[in-house]
Amino acid sequence: ESKMITIITNLYHGKSYVNNLVSMAEDNVKLLKKRYQKESVEYLFINDSPEDPIILPESDILHIKEVANEKNLGIHGAKVKALEAAGGEYVLFLDQDDKIMPDCLLTHYENMENTDVSVSNGYRVYGERLELLYKRKLVKKMLLHKWCYIYGTDLIFTMGQCMIRKNSIPEYWKENILKTNGSDDFYLWLCMFGEQKRFRFVESVLYHHIETQNNYSNDKQK
Repeated sequence: ESKMITIITNLYHGKSYVNNLVSMAEDNVKLLKKRYQKESVEYLFINDSPEDPIILPESDILHIKEVANEKNLGIHGAKVKALEAAGGEYVLFLDQDDKIMPDCLLTHYENMENTDVSVSNGYRVYGERLELLYKRKLVKKMLLHKWCYIYGTDLIFTMGQCMIRKNSIPEYWKENILKTNGSDDFYLWLCMFGEQKRFRFVESVLYHHIETQNNYSNDKQK
């Protein structure tokens, strides 16, 4: 059976998030199947806290698997291990507290033609307040160009707003693992730009990033 998309979530003491993540994924699969009946989606949960076992729910429309690490590998190391087990042509990395819209997979999939990374718009969520990630046309253009990353900063907030062609992920990124959690996504984009990979923006709001004080991406020093 063809596995079109693999969703990957690193769990770190995150078993309380599993049912909600599966439910969101199932909503996406239902919409996707209306247009693409023969393809399938799998969800890989990487348990990076082996002392805290998880119980995965069953699903009729989603292939759910666990990759249990024998020891904590960190965010980057766990993602690389997940890629080795991923069967999909495309991957979507979600944090355990992320939220995606029901049309996330379908919209990204249809934006993947002739590109390596599909980047969506989204919201940053501060309690009850929502803040749009990209409002200005200039920023939407800038995030597609490598020089803005080399001389500026990471313009993609998180991997959760992106679908990535698995075979386009550079070997260098997979073989050279960061020891500090927090910037593996920026590192991936730089590696991909270095190999002339293509990025494409889609206006749709497909992703909600829940802001907490513990977000690694907010630590500029790291």
